[in-house]
Amino acid sequence: MLIVSIFVLDVECESQQEEPEMSRKELLASIKIPQSHKTTAQYIDNVSHTRKQIKEREHDLRQSCHSDVANAYKSISQKDASLYNAPSLRHVDAAFKKQRASSAILRRFENSNKRQKARHIKDLRTKRAWDVAAAQERHYVKQVGRGRC
Repeated sequence: MLIVSIFVLDVECESQQEEPEMSRKELLASIKIPQSHKTTAQYIDNVSHTRKQIKEREHDLRQSCHSDVANAYKSISQKDASLYNAPSLRHVDAAFKKQRASSAILRRFENSNKRQKARHIKDLRTKRAWDVAAAQERHYVKQVGRGRC
């Protein structure tokens, strides 16, 4: 990402005449500084269809054939199944046993061929989105360097 910093120095006029002061907008226009460009995570998510992937995963979890997976996620997401908020070692052991019992079901779902393919496609789309964003920014910087913006 290209970050442009502007330092405006006070320069005394050679003549003692009082000239009207330029506004900030006029000053930026006179020195031809382009508008800043930022690539955000939300932009990358939109370009790489990450939200669509999340929706597909949620849809898969709601299907009746994966009800055991949804139940496993519910059981480990309950407050008493948290390892970090457990007040005693007895509670830590109980939470660990809950998570251990659910791990095989969750691993089978998350590492299924369909989920691995979806994850691979998401990674490729995200990488491609970053490449496209970088290429657009390079093009933008070249245009600014040539004074066309």
